[in-house]
Amino acid sequence: MTDMGFWPRISAAVFLFLLILAGLFWAQISSVQNRVPLADGTMELLGASATDRLPEPLLNAAMNRLADAPNDQRTFNLLYVDTMRSDAAKAEKDKVGNLLSRLGWRYSAAQQNLIASAIVQRDFETIVKSADSLLRREQTPNEILELLHLVEVEPETQPVLVKQLESNPIWKKAFLTRPESLKTQAQVEARGKTLKLMLEADHELDRSDLAPSLNVMANAREFEAAYDIYRTIQKTEKNGVLNDPYFIQLAESANALEYRPYPFEWTKHSKRGMQVDSIESIGKVEVRIRWDGRGTPLVLSQFLNTSIGSKYRVELAGLDATVKLAKQLQFALLCPEGYTRFEDAQEDPKSNKLILRSTDAVICSFPRFDIRGRIQDVSRPQEISLSSINLNPDN
Repeated sequence: MTDMGFWPRISAAVFLFLLILAGLFWAQISSVQNRVPLADGTMELLGASATDRLPEPLLNAAMNRLADAPNDQRTFNLLYVDTMRSDAAKAEKDKVGNLLSRLGWRYSAAQQNLIASAIVQRDFETIVKSADSLLRREQTPNEILELLHLVEVEPETQPVLVKQLESNPIWKKAFLTRPESLKTQAQVEARGKTLKLMLEADHELDRSDLAPSLNVMANAREFEAAYDIYRTIQKTEKNGVLNDPYFIQLAESANALEYRPYPFEWTKHSKRGMQVDSIESIGKVEVRIRWDGRGTPLVLSQFLNTSIGSKYRVELAGLDATVKLAKQLQFALLCPEGYTRFEDAQEDPKSNKLILRSTDAVICSFPRFDIRGRIQDVSRPQEISLSSINLNPDN
């Protein structure tokens, strides 16, 4: 569904493009002023509105120049501007626009003119293709990317975008990894559909391409779509509710540059006076948590796909998995409506695990599972080691 605020933002984008276009237009005229008769009469345009036809002498000069140089992109662009301002039939305008799109792909002003006309006509294919031409030449990249993020909400745009991204253009990474550009719920929903189409078309997408968008989708509570994409890209079958219960992936990510976790994986949180390390030794991994004992710092978290109305239990293993640990850490499932805590810690002599049970049933789907420090009677440094954590239904 198209966002109701879409067209006001498009209008603002058009205004910005026209400002850029004006500068390029006058630079174009200045560049030809000393070598062709096209300069005659150009100064009359300074006071003209955006809908005025171009002066007759300028049009005649343009026609004469095209007779001598039929491939002149700049001159043809001027005639395109005049045609768009005229009362010519749509078929004639489309013909001129089609010629310019083929002829002027190396000329920034031509592509911006095509975009401006395409926005009015809701021609999303032209918008995407002309934007691609500009971005490949690194022309006004921020403004063009902003425009693509706006038109992405249109269902007609997404297949064209996916097709254009198939060739891995230089702007692909910037388009996918600017989550701050997804400002509305409609844009977030559209991004999920775009990513789904890209995966179905076997696009090459890595963690750095996907993680920013999936995290924005989770924060906007578009969990179903985000989780569907996450399950699609998983190479191994997930067992249980928690992802990475033995912290193996967390340990591997410690050495990865610019690692971005997906929302359904462990996120390490940082705070002054707290340190979280995952250490691998002889095929096993330990998570070591050190903090100064002050406050209730958030240590680790991940979003879970749980069942509303069900109760769960946390199972902990490691050197410090004793009842004492329950006095150092607290566990909870957070929902917008409230939270479910895990209490009543008991040691299981059969499995040598510490088990904590939820006090209430889960009240939302996809809650965030939080591990935090507990407030201590005395503020002194705490150090905890864990080798695994599991969350299972408590029947």
